[in-house]
Amino acid sequence: MMHHRIIILTYIFLMALFIAPCSAAELHVPYARVKNKTIMVSTSLTLDPERAEEVRKGVTKEIIFYVDLFRVWDKWPDEFVLGKKITQTLHCDPVKNENLATSAVGMRVFQKRFSTCDELMAWALSLSNVELSNISELESSEYYIKVTVESRIRELPPFINLILFFVKETEFKLTEESPSFLLRR
Repeated sequence: MMHHRIIILTYIFLMALFIAPCSAAELHVPYARVKNKTIMVSTSLTLDPERAEEVRKGVTKEIIFYVDLFRVWDKWPDEFVLGKKITQTLHCDPVKNENLATSAVGMRVFQKRFSTCDELMAWALSLSNVELSNISELESSEYYIKVTVESRIRELPPFINLILFFVKETEFKLTEESPSFLLRR
């Protein structure tokens, strides 16, 4: 009887340790507009003070933005049209006073240096006028943008992930959708 209680308490403790809820960020509603026949998307992410302080103290964060275009259907599930993955890596080194952001969009990777960590976070956590698609390639219909943001803690091999399903791989994962809009060619 005592062994069962110890096992149950150990299980509850481990679950609380690995599945602690956290609201680590706030994703703002994406804004889409058409400029020069190209869909441009803007949005931003706000880290909570604890996560922002971790970055300032030197903890490297990898933030992944998925910007997806969906076509609205009445009687069918909405259709995924295309998407773009943007990976932002934030690294502030308080000892060297070096603030470096690495941005990867598809095969294009570039680095940018900042004088302060707050400037780095402001730049890396906001997407401004991301080119998504030329509207001449799309059918006239109703569309919306869905932005998903996640911050990875660790990446486990798939077979380990199945066994240790209670170990979180992401620090947070948020999704927001833009209001729907009509596109006419």
